[in-house]
Amino acid sequence: MSETGTAPFTIFLVRHANAAWPQPGMLDFDRKLDERGRAEAHTVADRMAARSFQPDHVICSPAARCVETLDILKDRFDRDPGIRFEERLYTDGSDTYLELIAAHAANAPASVMIIGHNPMMEETSHALLANMGESLETILGYDFPTAGLLALESLPEDRPAIAGHGRFIELLSPRER
Repeated sequence: MSETGTAPFTIFLVRHANAAWPQPGMLDFDRKLDERGRAEAHTVADRMAARSFQPDHVICSPAARCVETLDILKDRFDRDPGIRFEERLYTDGSDTYLELIAAHAANAPASVMIIGHNPMMEETSHALLANMGESLETILGYDFPTAGLLALESLPEDRPAIAGHGRFIELLSPRER
């Protein structure tokens, strides 16, 4: 086992599962998962549990489709993580995602799961993995899949976990790859 402070900081980036199109007069924020999205989230939750991916903390967009994705994933957690809902994951760009990850890494040296939206998830992935030898397109394919979970790590000497300091662990996708 690693000494305290030398263990990698694990980051789980999760794009919300597939959401239904808005009904007339419905706000985008209130869109819920559709049947496909619920199935996607359950598939990724099962794959996450099989790999023992367990966040210590979750920062989640309060948009309905993100909260529903979290509800499905957390049913497969071994323990309750600290959960925080962050409006800026809905309203702001990928720089905010990177700031939240870096702040978390600096203040709480434990794993974090970010549940949010595209294109911010894809942009955040690109930024964190910028110095990786393999292209992100090789890992993600065409785009960051709905309900996709990208696991990466940042070593203590790379903290705060900011652009270019991520190391790819695995991509869990509901799609057959």
